[in-house]
Amino acid sequence: MQGVVPAEIPRLGAFVYMMPDSQLKQEVEDELTNSPAVDANGTGVAVVDGIVTLTGHVPNYAAKVAAEKCALRIEGVDAVVIGIDSRH
Repeated sequence: MQGVVPAEIPRLGAFVYMMPDSQLKQEVEDELTNSPAVDANGTGVAVVDGIVTLTGHVPNYAAKVAAEKCALRIEGVDAVVIGIDSRH
């Protein structure tokens, strides 16, 4: 598996494979760019430990929800923090 690193789950002793934050960020950005419902130029993406934070401004609430759904579609994203402002 290229681009993933093993990480041990505390107390379970099991290993899962986590995608590096930089790769998650790129995949979320790509998903936003490919979505006709989202203006990716107005949306910032940050990723820490699999948690995606979206920031910026979008024209309406529907675009805000679409951006969140884009991020959640990416395998490896554990949670999404919405810091996006909608203008209407």
